[in-house]
Amino acid sequence: MKILLASISLLLTSSAGLAAEPAATARLTTAQVIANAERLELARQFVALSQPAGDILDMIRESALYAASEQLGPDADDATRAEVEQNVDRVLAKFTPKFEAQRPAILDAYAQAYARQFTTEELRVLVAFGSSAAGKHFLASTVDIETDPRYGPTGIGWPGQGDPSVSKASSSFAKDAAKDQPDPGWVSALPSAQKCG
Repeated sequence: MKILLASISLLLTSSAGLAAEPAATARLTTAQVIANAERLELARQFVALSQPAGDILDMIRESALYAASEQLGPDADDATRAEVEQNVDRVLAKFTPKFEAQRPAILDAYAQAYARQFTTEELRVLVAFGSSAAGKHFLASTVDIETDPRYGPTGIGWPGQGDPSVSKASSSFAKDAAKDQPDPGWVSALPSAQKCG
């Protein structure tokens, strides 16, 4: 999901056009990316290697289940967890056809973002790496590692004391700020979607 959001963000923002092949840190405009057929084709090859058909949907599902698990907490019973998983799967089943219809545009957005961000030579290296045994293993494992809560700070699949989640105050400044409660009148005027708890 992070890759998808970052890629779409890169697509929507671009820096000034450059006449020659840019340095590794320089970006191309969308028009320059489309005009550079080799670069765009290499980017499409890398996207095809790095975004297999089910991975994006799997990542969305795992992210939704993880977010739900944070809300449920460690004391939720198995029946509640099963119900939440069924609800996530039901929503994903409704979302999937719409997503599949937009997949070509999403993958093209990825390709344009990569072509904008990386030079032709860097894309050649990425494609070569993604085509290698180690690259295939790395790309296949990334989603699992990013979405598997066992690899998180607690190691038990639930957020806890060591969790660096931005939803929990960790700095002394944030903890001090969390002690202050907002005016109840102000809170009651907020739309329900903007209230916690």
